[in-house]
Amino acid sequence: MGITYRQLAHLGQEDADNQPPARSYHAMAYDPTRGTVLLFGGLTGSNQKLGDTWEWNGTTWTQVGVTGPTRYCHVMWFDSTRNRILIFGGIGPTGARLSDVQEWNGTSWIQVSAPAGPSARYGTAVAFDASTNRAVLVGGLDGTGVRSDTWTFDGASAQWSSLGVSSCGSRYQTSAAYDTVRDR
Repeated sequence: MGITYRQLAHLGQEDADNQPPARSYHAMAYDPTRGTVLLFGGLTGSNQKLGDTWEWNGTTWTQVGVTGPTRYCHVMWFDSTRNRILIFGGIGPTGARLSDVQEWNGTSWIQVSAPAGPSARYGTAVAFDASTNRAVLVGGLDGTGVRSDTWTFDGASAQWSSLGVSSCGSRYQTSAAYDTVRDR
């Protein structure tokens, strides 16, 4: 089952009693194998940091994880090779920048044991490159400023690889997408 654009435009409006609380700086990813959208974390209007996980099946929201690695300003992607949703970085409960990778196993978040990769940061952009089976992460804000570096993450080996400086320059709070038609 897929989710239509119309359904996405009306997320949760059918069941206002069972939906995620309002938030910003959260992340969402579509899981085509399950036909659901996963929402995780964020920040409430009163600056409460969230670590809850919700699933949208096209009709109903279901809270599938009450606690997780509390964070906001993180990125999330679906690894189509392994059929898993992953998150990277963001800002944690103490306000510290994060550099960890977490993987959703369907019931909880599990930290991925990955060697050194991108510096702790938030506001990055990520897209999964189906031709290389790797997530591509660009930019973000770390302790030195807005970054212009590009990294890939191979979920099968849990390995980061640096691609060096991005040709698009420094980026923060931007987006990325994979173009399946042009394979880019």
